[in-house]
Amino acid sequence: MFLTTILAVVASISLLLVFRLLALRRLNHHPLSRHPGPPLAALTQWYKAYYDIVKDGGWAEHLESLHGIYGIVSRPHYP
Repeated sequence: MFLTTILAVVASISLLLVFRLLALRRLNHHPLSRHPGPPLAALTQWYKAYYDIVKDGGWAEHLESLHGIYGIVSRPHYP
């Protein structure tokens, strides 16, 4: 019982560390990180899915507003 609890805690901490390192890489060390854009969009593709699904296909309008904020070149989502 005690051993499984310790293993679960270690696995959880390791998983959180992996996600944090992945986020740090995508925000700072990825080749696209020098292009402006919303940080949340750099982390996940769920950003685009939110505008396509929840906002009823409002991705095109949002993309236009991103170009207005960040200029002609913007990083709308992580490839």
